[in-house]
Amino acid sequence: MTEAQRPNDEQPQEPVPSDEPETPAAETSISEPEVEQAVPAAEAEAPAAEREQSAAEAEAPAEPAPIAYAAAPAAAAAAHAETERKRRSPAKRTVSRAQRRERSVAKRRRRRTLIAVGGGFIASLLILGIVLPSVVPLASPGQNATPTLVPAAGTQVTVQDAVEVAEGEQHEAYTTTPPTSGAHYAVPAPWGVLLEQQADEAIVRNLQEGAVVVNHNLSDPTQVEMLTDYLTGQAGYPGCLVAQPYDAVADGNIVLTAWGWNQTITGFDVEALDAFIASHRNRGPLFLDNNCGVTPAVAVPTPTPVVPDHTNP
Repeated sequence: MTEAQRPNDEQPQEPVPSDEPETPAAETSISEPEVEQAVPAAEAEAPAAEREQSAAEAEAPAEPAPIAYAAAPAAAAAAHAETERKRRSPAKRTVSRAQRRERSVAKRRRRRTLIAVGGGFIASLLILGIVLPSVVPLASPGQNATPTLVPAAGTQVTVQDAVEVAEGEQHEAYTTTPPTSGAHYAVPAPWGVLLEQQADEAIVRNLQEGAVVVNHNLSDPTQVEMLTDYLTGQAGYPGCLVAQPYDAVADGNIVLTAWGWNQTITGFDVEALDAFIASHRNRGPLFLDNNCGVTPAVAVPTPTPVVPDHTNP
């Protein structure tokens, strides 16, 4: 088909003239040598960028690991509470040390208490051992140890200072005759029934050691014999007993003396002798033993001992 035979719509369009001047198109084509040079350069720049990105990622701080209890808050909170409880509660070693310390303190406290109680008990025994003999006369062998409180027999007199003197040495005069206290020798007179009068200073030493002295001026030999038999028959004789003739006593009388006490009786009076001896025997200020430091020659049972009530002379 020729161009004359084509329909109008198929006829080639002729260019429409334009009033604007035509601008020459920019040359964008690249020669083949330049393309070949640009491709390797781009390929070289790509690894360098990748390396820089890797280095930046390595230098960046690592993201913190997710908190354990973020995923399970109840379990994490329980674990945290248990950790806090263990941290705040004392360790077993600390508790054990505290218990040992408490036991040690308690043991020392018990030991001090036992020592104090034992010391007090021993002190009480010592005090009783010193005081009791001066308050209650101890029973002689064969005596009933149960005392009975009775008024003290005799008359209580003023006690003079117990000053020890040598034989022949001057001293304060006695306030009673025979004496009942005061100056004395270091050694007592013999114990028991004596046939001669002894020095007052020696007899006062006997009184200090707890003696009851029977000072008599009996002219009847029968009464002297009865008095002798009576005294030698006393339990523990001659301990704590002295009998002697005494010129200053009235004829036919007996003056009984003890430390700070005396009593005058007429003739041989058994009841008066019993009461005075029971009240004052072995009650001197210087206690030696149950028998005034004398070995007894006779151990005869006697009635229940009596304790004199010195508050009601």
